[in-house]
Amino acid sequence: MKKMAVFATALLFAGAAIGDGGAHVHGEARLHIALEGDSLYAEFESPAANLVGFEHRPVNLQQEALLEQAGRTLAGADRFLLPEGAGCRLLEADVEVPQGSQTGGHASFRASYRFQCDNLARLDTIGVALFTSFPGIHRIAVQWLTPEGQGATSLTARNNQLQLK
Repeated sequence: MKKMAVFATALLFAGAAIGDGGAHVHGEARLHIALEGDSLYAEFESPAANLVGFEHRPVNLQQEALLEQAGRTLAGADRFLLPEGAGCRLLEADVEVPQGSQTGGHASFRASYRFQCDNLARLDTIGVALFTSFPGIHRIAVQWLTPEGQGATSLTARNNQLQLK
């Protein structure tokens, strides 16, 4: 878990360096992807409103259940559709579920993932299935870093395939 935290920090700094303003915009989320060694790392962040429809503290059991369900959904390996030939397995998923803002501020979900891949060279695309589970997400700003280079793009429900090569 410590390695993921160090990597997450590196991703956030890399995002800031290549123009990620970090603005909290409903309907939009952010995804950072990095390939290193035999691992695929992903960091996802979204306003809570995109996933559960609110950002305040839960006011009833139904809202508490929505937060818990969104967290379980984010923790699933099937949020990312990876080519079978790459042989990737989810090793860690760390999901931070917000408890809501007390002051009317912005609450966000954050999730970190680490996959181990048998053949990282075959990982040329990543399908992002978050749009199906969370229709409140309209656009995901993606930044990626691979041994071959880096890039940035936007994904939508209609265009949910990240091309790494």
